[in-house]
Amino acid sequence: MKSARPVILALLLLLSVVSLAVAQAPATLAERLFFELWSDNSYRSTNFGADEPAYREDDFFQPAYREEDYLLSQLSLQAGLRTAVADSLFFDMRLSFELTGDWANEEWNDAYWNNMVAWGPGARLSYETSAEEDENRALWVSDFNAEFFADLLFSDDSPDQGKERIPALDARDNFRTGLSVWSAIDSREMFSGAMSLWAEIWAEAAYETTAFAEEPAEDFYPLNLDILAGPQFPVGRIAVQPYAAITVSCDLGDEAWNKEPWLNNVTWGPGFRLSMGDLVPIAEADLYLYAEYLEVDYFSRVDEESYAYSADEDFRAGIELYLPFGATRDRIKRH
Repeated sequence: MKSARPVILALLLLLSVVSLAVAQAPATLAERLFFELWSDNSYRSTNFGADEPAYREDDFFQPAYREEDYLLSQLSLQAGLRTAVADSLFFDMRLSFELTGDWANEEWNDAYWNNMVAWGPGARLSYETSAEEDENRALWVSDFNAEFFADLLFSDDSPDQGKERIPALDARDNFRTGLSVWSAIDSREMFSGAMSLWAEIWAEAAYETTAFAEEPAEDFYPLNLDILAGPQFPVGRIAVQPYAAITVSCDLGDEAWNKEPWLNNVTWGPGFRLSMGDLVPIAEADLYLYAEYLEVDYFSRVDEESYAYSADEDFRAGIELYLPFGATRDRIKRH
């Protein structure tokens, strides 16, 4: 059993949030309620799983296999109360529910890390701002969001009984806190409005007590940077957006579990998406159809044997949706 530290921290956090909530007039309660839905459903050719022929652990003489063809589904629901602290500054208390599933039928599609539930209370303090087109600048930051967050999450097995159960030695609670920043960059229209440039940048520095890892692993310090950039071409209410993508992930901890390959890598490659948020009758909704080809490299701190049989490329195609309701319906952050 892990230390009670995350529970204590979470309780203190919730007490501070409740004091703010009580201070608000009861008549404004309905106006402060919010609900956010984010989902991503995708096909992944390898998901950077085993690519070299690998023998089954239970029988060395069985035919070799490759891990390929994933049908991954991710769903995140958040509901809570929003308090306006100052201009563009908001404090949210929330409950989160996250569901991941792999709906393909091979044995590797049943792995518990792709088939589980996480839920729990949390809070965030966010600064949100947006800007109109600036004729005096070729590029400008059109949307910006920065948030301090803290969440106490608990894990459960997949509701699909055919999927692998979470091992007994894996942590069932995880306290996460950190700073997350997201910004969108736009450019002036070119060629009589036929094209413009765009970029999205997301960065996060966090601390996690367990990351739901196998005991005795604890104290994770993940850093993540995700950049998409390219031209866009308006076609009616749809934007056609080819892009280049790069994602950098690193765990600053010094234990063996901080040096796992999935925590310390760089992925990059070309992508293409249709941005169709304007087709959704909800303010600030996002809807994307996308496809991308990614390659991966690992940092030198990662033991080469830990990824020697892993694929070094992945093709992904899917649909991503974000819907805000209530007090956060004008929230400018893309999930």
